[in-house]
Amino acid sequence: MANLLLNTGTASFNELISNGKTYRVPAYQRDYSWEKEFWEDLWLDILELPVEKYHYMGYIVTQEDDTDKKTFFYY
Repeated sequence: MANLLLNTGTASFNELISNGKTYRVPAYQRDYSWEKEFWEDLWLDILELPVEKYHYMGYIVTQEDDTDKKTFFYY
């Protein structure tokens, strides 16, 4: 049986997108279902947040790619 470690942590959206890592969604995951109208609203909400406020984005589960340590799979 493999020794699995669960590494938990908190990161901001900015930390996730500016860390030089690549995130891939495996082909077997279901398609993203929001339409343009909804993701535009979300993006505008994020852009208009005051510096001291946060927008809750939910949980993100990732797994490091064994062959490329800068690539993570997003589940």
